[in-house]
Amino acid sequence: MSWSVFHLFSAGMLTFLIMLVVLPFWWQRATLSKARATNVALIRQRLEELSREASEGLISERDQRQASDELKLALVDEYSENEQKNAPVKVGLIILFAVFAFIVGGYVYLNVNQLEGVQRQQDAVSALPELSAQLAKGEAAGFTTKDVQNLAIAIRHRLRQEPADAKGWMFLGRLNSSLGREDQALQALEKAFSISDDVEIASSYVRALLATGQRPQIARAQRILQQLIIKYPQINDYSLMMAVASAQLGDLRATRAAFETVRALLPEDNTLRQDLEQRIQQMENPSGQSNESESLATVAVAVKLGQNINSQDLPENGFLIVFAQSKTRENRMPAAVVKLPLPEFPVTVILSDENAMVAGYTLSMLKEAQLVARISADEDVSAAAGDLEGRLNVSLNPGNSAQYTITIDKEL
Repeated sequence: MSWSVFHLFSAGMLTFLIMLVVLPFWWQRATLSKARATNVALIRQRLEELSREASEGLISERDQRQASDELKLALVDEYSENEQKNAPVKVGLIILFAVFAFIVGGYVYLNVNQLEGVQRQQDAVSALPELSAQLAKGEAAGFTTKDVQNLAIAIRHRLRQEPADAKGWMFLGRLNSSLGREDQALQALEKAFSISDDVEIASSYVRALLATGQRPQIARAQRILQQLIIKYPQINDYSLMMAVASAQLGDLRATRAAFETVRALLPEDNTLRQDLEQRIQQMENPSGQSNESESLATVAVAVKLGQNINSQDLPENGFLIVFAQSKTRENRMPAAVVKLPLPEFPVTVILSDENAMVAGYTLSMLKEAQLVARISADEDVSAAAGDLEGRLNVSLNPGNSAQYTITIDKEL
């Protein structure tokens, strides 16, 4: 419920309560006034009749005065009697309204007051600098549940006050990413980048685009990197990410140009360097993929549920998605994906080069891989809140079959 709706509802309830108290008094007063006016009119008419009878000699002046006094006293007595009868009713209504208002006020205070929330928000805002520093250093894995909640509260509070705070949106994106909420993370980082192209913000946004493993997002990352490399030619990370994005898109010229810029900066045993060199060779000699002695035959992935996962709680029309991707953080495009309507567990899924998402980027190109098994409500490879997941980092040897077991035991 929005604040405007709440205020309108509160005003309506207050008006109703006031009318509930005022209307009976108003109605009763109107009735008494009408009755009093009628009685006065009748007495005035009777007094006129007595005056006429006295003038005609039908009654003496003494009898006229006595009768007039009696009529006036009767009117005063009737007014006093009505007031005495209605006094308890008025007092009763006032007491009833006071009790009702006390009960309603107490209930509202106990159930709607935000004192605890305000205190929690203040504590969260106070802890924001320290938590933000940890998040910026990539230490989110050590956050407790309370830390995550405090950080989320503090960031949202900050963004409500300063919606143009690019750093705040960046921190919110990083927080969502650490929780596995990739869609929300990407939206927050996109908002941050639309406000500022600060180096830290731009790098976070590009990495989030590459992590989706989806071609449109990777193409957008490549376009952004082209602009960033022109603006910040001294930042080698942009050239490295450009090589990764271009390799995933199968753009040989751009991959080679970007990689040559940073090749000398990467140790020979660097996993990302080896992946890029192998990818460039693959794009330069596509026919080399047919050599069976250099290709990975298969990867068998046995998937089972953790003890904390109840099979009865799985989505009725869900899917099991199993895929392999490079273990490096910069490259998250799946090299092989298998999607199945939700089966009975445990189940074994076979990954091979035939399950490639993009032509030219296959399972046989991976040496250090991350295997992921995810239960999702739809067939989208991107992670979504509520998905169940298990991950396993492995080393793959071309030319050999391999078998691994993944336990799904984490909710995103």
